[in-house]
Amino acid sequence: KTMFLIDIGGGSTELIIKNQDNLISESFQIGIVTISQKYKSIEALEYGIKKDVKPFKDFINFIKASYMPDIFVASSGTPTTLAALKVGLDYSTYDPQKVNGVTLNKQEIDYWMDKLLKMEKSKREKLVGVGRGDLIVSGIMIFKEIFLMSGFDKCIVSDNGVREGVAIDYCKNRKKNLL
Repeated sequence: KTMFLIDIGGGSTELIIKNQDNLISESFQIGIVTISQKYKSIEALEYGIKKDVKPFKDFINFIKASYMPDIFVASSGTPTTLAALKVGLDYSTYDPQKVNGVTLNKQEIDYWMDKLLKMEKSKREKLVGVGRGDLIVSGIMIFKEIFLMSGFDKCIVSDNGVREGVAIDYCKNRKKNLL
């Protein structure tokens, strides 16, 4: 299978394509914190996100045409938070075992965006974590734009991120070199 993986971070977003023979990734300097600092209102954020994620489109079109990925996977705080909310967890009850493998679709992303925006900030932060109440909105907007560009109907959420993958790969290669 060919996997399209996204990792939305604070300062950058990684888009990765992986099949048996290839691993191609691109890092874009568009992240949740940088976007939140750049746009101060929801209206400005909605406009700015669409403009700022345009560089994603060329990479996504390239991987769709060249590799035809059949699995869309998302790791990082935004997708895992949405998956946790979907299964009834909040920041204090978060359980990676219950989040791994949860699927999200566009309608669920829209649902949680709307629900979180209508909440008082204190209630939103209870659900997503203190200091993350406004950041989650930026993350959801980035996630939604990637979702729309990718053309997938659903996304599988992984609590394991790029960092864990690099560490596992390093350990496997180190073990091979020692043998």
